[in-house]
Amino acid sequence: MTSKAKKGKGKKQKAGLNKSILDVGFGMLRSIIKYKVEQIGGVFVEVPTKKVKPSQTCPKCGHQHKKTLDMRVHNCAVCGYIQDRDIAAAQQLNALLGKRKSTGVRNWLCSRTVV
Repeated sequence: MTSKAKKGKGKKQKAGLNKSILDVGFGMLRSIIKYKVEQIGGVFVEVPTKKVKPSQTCPKCGHQHKKTLDMRVHNCAVCGYIQDRDIAAAQQLNALLGKRKSTGVRNWLCSRTVV
């Protein structure tokens, strides 16, 4: 085996190791946030963002439109709703949380009871 082939193999292994290290880091962060939210009496809600896609879904009508990261403004082609992309994503997540109102879930973002 040549030295070039060995270097390429090591890079792939290192990339896999780096990915697993990052996965552990985010998992630990999630666990700490969950612990702290439950410590103050809140409920931690984990949203499957690959299914929900909050940054690509209109919070008013639910229409999904794929956006690139450089598109910073949400502009719905169906209902005409215009909002900053991050705010629109937060509104979408808040609407998703709002569906759980009947269970008395506390809003973990501002630590108050959702009514």
